[in-house]
Amino acid sequence: MKLHLKALSGAAVILLSLQACSKSGNNPGGSGSISKGQAAIELTSSTSIAGKSNLKSNMNAQSLCTKGAGLVANTEMYTLTTTQVDGLNLISFQLTITVAKGATTNSGNITGAFGGNGAAISTMIFGGGTLNGTQTNFGITSGGTVTITKLTADSIEGTFSGQGKNQSNNTTTTVTDGKFAGKF
Repeated sequence: MKLHLKALSGAAVILLSLQACSKSGNNPGGSGSISKGQAAIELTSSTSIAGKSNLKSNMNAQSLCTKGAGLVANTEMYTLTTTQVDGLNLISFQLTITVAKGATTNSGNITGAFGGNGAAISTMIFGGGTLNGTQTNFGITSGGTVTITKLTADSIEGTFSGQGKNQSNNTTTTVTDGKFAGKF
């Protein structure tokens, strides 16, 4: 009987430990596990990159999230850079967002566009391919929307969508379900 109770209590401890370590499926790129200075990005692309249309960063330890002075007076710039690695496939993401200096989401979301309108002005580059094969890269520099749902003294989170353009072959892709998170 004692052995049986010890086994049950041991199983309960393991179960609780696994539950405490689980990550939320709602956070972009596993953002529940990002640390200070790291970022996570995910999106759906109408054009397949490295055989995938649902792209999600998975290299949080090699990611980067920075906050610095914007290029325009009285603005701050947030840059999130991260990667998805799957076998020989490598996809990289870089999202840059500029907002008014000292902006927060205390009184609601901050909404803007890629390329220039609104309170959050953004650009994004993403793409990749097989390490020994074709590379496909897109930039979102106009159109689309960016919504910052959380901006605090140490983190940024939000959503985005838009049209991506491949400058080398003039093709486009539609980006939907974009999510980002970073800690700085």
